[in-house]
Amino acid sequence: MLILTSNIPVEFKSDRGCQVAVGEWYDPYSGETFTDSTELDLDHIVPLKFAHGHGGDRWSRDKRQTFANDFENLLLVKASLNRQKGAKGLDEWLPPNHAYRCEYIERFMDVIEKYGLLFIPNEKRVINRMQKACTGLAHEV
Repeated sequence: MLILTSNIPVEFKSDRGCQVAVGEWYDPYSGETFTDSTELDLDHIVPLKFAHGHGGDRWSRDKRQTFANDFENLLLVKASLNRQKGAKGLDEWLPPNHAYRCEYIERFMDVIEKYGLLFIPNEKRVINRMQKACTGLAHEV
């Protein structure tokens, strides 16, 4: 992921090409650009634990593995923000970068729909309001 998403050619820690040392990555959660790979984490947009509690507990081992490695659900982000987010859903956490929030909500929902995950009614109400707010913003532009 570090190699695939770097904005510039990466440099490795050794000639073996196993560990990326330097590159350039944009983190949409913070709106910051990073050049040190150790400052980044690989985030599951829909966290694994969240998915498990919303229907993923009934998945086969293969489907769980597919979900865990799905590029549509993976994003390199500032490590501290990934840890702050933890296993939270849309109703509990949004990226601090306001300009990315609507895209984050859309990506989260795309993964939810792709894997047939289900929300509890209160989560769904909150998310519906968020989606309506984003739709309203899109019409203002």
